[in-house]
Amino acid sequence: MYQRRAQVCPAVLLSSLLILAACRPHQGVSAMPQWEEFRDATDTRVFTLPLTDERQRVSLRAKLTLERGGATVRLLDPAGNARWEKSFGPGESSADQSFASDPGTWRVELRLTGATGRARILLVAT
Repeated sequence: MYQRRAQVCPAVLLSSLLILAACRPHQGVSAMPQWEEFRDATDTRVFTLPLTDERQRVSLRAKLTLERGGATVRLLDPAGNARWEKSFGPGESSADQSFASDPGTWRVELRLTGATGRARILLVAT
């Protein structure tokens, strides 16, 4: 009798590794994981993410589609310092930023000015 050696298809191995990498633990997700629609909105929406581990990173992902008006997305660290800020006008826009984190509560502000459209904002600790 001869023994058959198991062969692993490279595509299966690569797929498995990608799935494992995508499943690494996150401490938390905050903000709007689903698209949020607004019409003629002028207000500020605030989202928070508490962090306890100094070794983590904070990733901010924003996607906006504005028909009219404007929006500003701002990330504040636990000390209240603006770590990132960007204003958006009509059209489709996105931003993806990552930062070394400090322990404490991080905040994202979405300031809308006469805005009609939709937004999706994620603040993730990795």
